[in-house]
Amino acid sequence: MALGKQNTPSLYVIADRGSFTSDDTWLQAIGRVGTALCDFTHGALQIRVKGLEKDRLEECFEMARKTVAPLLERGLPILLNARLEQPLHYEFSGVHLSEIHRPTTPISRES
Repeated sequence: MALGKQNTPSLYVIADRGSFTSDDTWLQAIGRVGTALCDFTHGALQIRVKGLEKDRLEECFEMARKTVAPLLERGLPILLNARLEQPLHYEFSGVHLSEIHRPTTPISRES
């Protein structure tokens, strides 16, 4: 995923799995909010899953990726709150780096 100049979103929504009682309600909210964000010129959605074991975390990323596929096709920027390489693997638009995942050296534009 090459880094490039992106417009700063004027409406940025965080879909935090920890705010929902089940995967189904989380995924439904992602779909509804993401669809609404597609109507904004500079909207973006962040998928955030924290505090889970690796297998469960990956399962949540997979479910979210399936849910947002039509939104990505419509051009909605969707960032994954994760390590730098994970959005590439799951084919999200980009990454939101938490403080513990920030690289200590500059990121190459060809990364």
